[in-house]
Amino acid sequence: MKILTCEQTRIIEKNQTERGSSYFQLMNNAGVQVGKALISQLGAEKGSKVAVLCGKGNNGGDGFIAAQYLKSRGIEAYALLVDGEPRTEDSIRAMEQALSEGVRVMRIWEHEQRVKDIISTADYVIDAVYGIGFRGALNRRIKPVADLVNSTHSRVLSVDLPSGVNCDDGSVENTAFRADVTVSFSTLKPCHVLYPAMDYCGRTSVAQVGINSGVIYDSECLTETISGKKLSRLMPKKSVSANKGSVGTLSVVCGSYGMAGAAQMCIQSALRSGTGMVKGIVPSSIYPVLAGNIPQAVFLPCEKPDNEIIEQGMQKSNAVVIGCGMGNTPQTRDAVEFIIKSSNIPIVIDADGINAIASEPELLTEANAPIIITPHPGEMARLLNTSVSIIQNNRLTAAVEFSKKYKVITVLKGAYTVVAHPNGKSLVNPTGNNGMAKAGSGDVLAGMIGSFLSVGMEPFNAALSGVYCHGYAGDLAEKQFGNISMLATDIIDMLPAALRTIY
Repeated sequence: MKILTCEQTRIIEKNQTERGSSYFQLMNNAGVQVGKALISQLGAEKGSKVAVLCGKGNNGGDGFIAAQYLKSRGIEAYALLVDGEPRTEDSIRAMEQALSEGVRVMRIWEHEQRVKDIISTADYVIDAVYGIGFRGALNRRIKPVADLVNSTHSRVLSVDLPSGVNCDDGSVENTAFRADVTVSFSTLKPCHVLYPAMDYCGRTSVAQVGINSGVIYDSECLTETISGKKLSRLMPKKSVSANKGSVGTLSVVCGSYGMAGAAQMCIQSALRSGTGMVKGIVPSSIYPVLAGNIPQAVFLPCEKPDNEIIEQGMQKSNAVVIGCGMGNTPQTRDAVEFIIKSSNIPIVIDADGINAIASEPELLTEANAPIIITPHPGEMARLLNTSVSIIQNNRLTAAVEFSKKYKVITVLKGAYTVVAHPNGKSLVNPTGNNGMAKAGSGDVLAGMIGSFLSVGMEPFNAALSGVYCHGYAGDLAEKQFGNISMLATDIIDMLPAALRTIY
């Protein structure tokens, strides 16, 4: 799915009106979709009390239509004007239409305490104050309303984006409405996938409001989400005569004393993701644990990372992963440098492999083979010698610029993981959940990407596939175990079902 900026969204709306639709038709469709979402996604039912906070622009018009729709379903909906009278032709028409259908409209400047009481006691709040054109900070009239809503126990649905969020950069200056669900129209917007706005959006769904799919297809966009349907064509088909040597061999340089689990999860996820064989180059101290738990792998134990053994392991391999649980030591740094400079097969650098070269990322430019790095925000901050907050507030830019500068594929992990190509292209991942914020999840991802490389996927496709399938398996794990109790190993357990569905 495309992710469109404010201006790009306005262009597709304009193009749709040139095809014969009116802005009021689009508004009417949007309002109805908001009402339907409140019922289907948040459970509003006959007798529920809903406070619909309407601004003075077209977003407020969506709110009036939503209130009208909810009233027609037997739901007690109040349209509350909190920022002045409607000012656009379509929002005025929407309010008049709602009034004609019996929707109660109240103005906060006339009945301040009554309006606040309605908000405080509502089962649900619809935030239709500001739309995608909002910039800056909430003003002194709206901020107290947002604070009130955020302090209640009401379920909150935001229209297109939470009021107070800046559409194109995802920034929040003083505060914003905290939504349980945000209903975006036609496509996603940047704020839905950027930090810190994503934390205010809650769960974002996309509703179609009458814009032709061809108009969206032809539009320019900031970036796109990874498409599971497109991924299904990327997995190389196995021949009838396939054997373990013909379907990919992956070398994994990983683990240290006290970090056997990282090595185990990386290797197990790689085996579950399709590679024919994994050669684990691991410390002798953890070899007995791994050998007993992963009988399918071949191991090359050594006292410490040994370049000669690493070279032996990479022979007849199709890809190599390094870094999971190795420890940020001089030996790790030497091993990473050796692989970067000597490997002729694709490389995945994760975790301590990234930390080991954080002070001299220029090493990446000396590679003779494609490199995929998989940093979390802290590791990305070390690579760029900056703070985690700066990375989180500029995730797309950080990943893309790093990829372009160092000629690597960057997988910047986190909610809506960014995958960036050296040519400047980027995509964000729509799968996954916050239950995956557990130790080991990154080790699982590194093994999956390495596995996809080993079976013959192009590096960028392997990164996209690994990220999407990892998140999809995480979503299956959340359904079974819940996002509090799920573990990284549960993601591995769900890989068979995830890969069977996708591929």
